[in-house]
Amino acid sequence: MKTAMDNNMLGVLFNMSKPQIRRAVSSIRQVLSNKFVPNHLGFKHITRDAVIRHKQHKTEDANSSRLITKIRWVVESVNARIKTWRYLARQLPNSQIPYVGEYVRIISALCNKYRPPLSSGDEENDLQTAAKMRHLSTQTNLLQTETLLRKS
Repeated sequence: MKTAMDNNMLGVLFNMSKPQIRRAVSSIRQVLSNKFVPNHLGFKHITRDAVIRHKQHKTEDANSSRLITKIRWVVESVNARIKTWRYLARQLPNSQIPYVGEYVRIISALCNKYRPPLSSGDEENDLQTAAKMRHLSTQTNLLQTETLLRKS
């Protein structure tokens, strides 16, 4: 699946006939669908006790997750801007793989030239915002601490 090789190529690689490859692929697909997928997709791999024990992320995990989400937003914004170009918004044929990097650079340069910047343009302000985000991500959960103190 990952290499998207056809059965002829797989037959050459494994020294097997095309019908043998077809049967092997079919058997593997059935085993994966019946044994592997149910245990690793959906909620079957999570036990009820694990869900009950972990009602909430630890403060450090939640802060780290928020920080990653904010950083991912920037990446996704750039990806969305690139995907507005019809050519890169669809699946490309394999014959275009050698040129994709060049196309992305050309489109990125056009976006930089003719579209408003995603950043405020004030590097000092951006650095202050980043420093504040990093500082806040290391803070403890005061609300949780105060709530626990009241309960005891």
